[in-house]
Amino acid sequence: VRALREGSRLRIEVFNTGRLSPARSDGIGLANTRSRLGQLYGDRSTFELVEEAGGVVARFVLPWSESP
Repeated sequence: VRALREGSRLRIEVFNTGRLSPARSDGIGLANTRSRLGQLYGDRSTFELVEEAGGVVARFVLPWSESP
């Protein structure tokens, strides 16, 4: 797990070994995650799954806010 602040955005990455199965890229859990991010942040967030460095990375980019 890695989190980085990039100006006004927060990037969170979760890495796991293995491969990305095309059949799992549109599952209900991923659809729910995308839907929730859309409800919370609209087009100010992104979410992607990519094969990278011998595994799979789930990458979230969210707006940064210092308010509680």
